[in-house]
Amino acid sequence: MKEVSIEEWKDKAINLTKWRENRTTEPNLDLYKDIVNMVTVGETVADVGAGQCHLRKCLPENVRYTAFDPFPLTQDVNDFSAEELNLINNRYDTVFMLSALDNVINVKESLEGLKTVSKGNIVILTGIGIKPDVYHTHQIDRKDLVDVLGEPVKEAELLKNVWLFEFEV
Repeated sequence: MKEVSIEEWKDKAINLTKWRENRTTEPNLDLYKDIVNMVTVGETVADVGAGQCHLRKCLPENVRYTAFDPFPLTQDVNDFSAEELNLINNRYDTVFMLSALDNVINVKESLEGLKTVSKGNIVILTGIGIKPDVYHTHQIDRKDLVDVLGEPVKEAELLKNVWLFEFEV
């Protein structure tokens, strides 16, 4: 399946980090709130590719939140890529990967990593059929997801070519 070199991944991650640091607009938290309301959210949540942990602000108060990102922006984010999740001993009711799948080294290993830490459902927000650019390493297609995770229980196009998928594990 789709894989890029470590060097290309790091170069694009640096570009994305610089973009985040220089961002002049607030993130679309309404979109994250809509996503949380559309899917099943368990008592424990893993946010893979958490970035600035915007998802945490949109979850119910009683949810136990854990963040993972290979380029942590704060000390409370665990330094793990999606491909490395098989090294984690914990399992979570709901695993989110929002706007991060197209920034991984290996798509299949990343999806397998999500499965490893999920004991309930996996929620993915990703562009479908969008060509890589200076910030993104992969073009994701629906087939990439289905080949590893099976058919989704929920899918919806939230923005042009940006899809939300929910899979049961």
